Amino acid sequence: MTITRQHARPQYKIQASIWIPPKKGHVKINVDIAFRDGTTPIGIGYIIRNYKGNLILAGIIILGNAGIQMRQNVGDSMQ
Repeated sequence: MTITRQHARPQYKIQASIWIPPKKGHVKINVDIAFRDGTTPIGIGYIIRNYKGNLILAGIIILGNAGIQMRQNVGDSMQ
């Protein structure tokens, strides 16, 4: 049995990046969004860090036909 792919997947270049902290007294929010097409849910991930790089809050939001589901993880600096 031979398995062949009918549609070639697009090739993406991934570029290395460096996280740059915010100024003292500020926070930085990084967000990423993933989706395929109009029929599948959209995933949004976020992370909030302080100027030292410590985790303040992170979580995901899933937007889909069932509405919005939110999940959050609270970092040690918020407890």
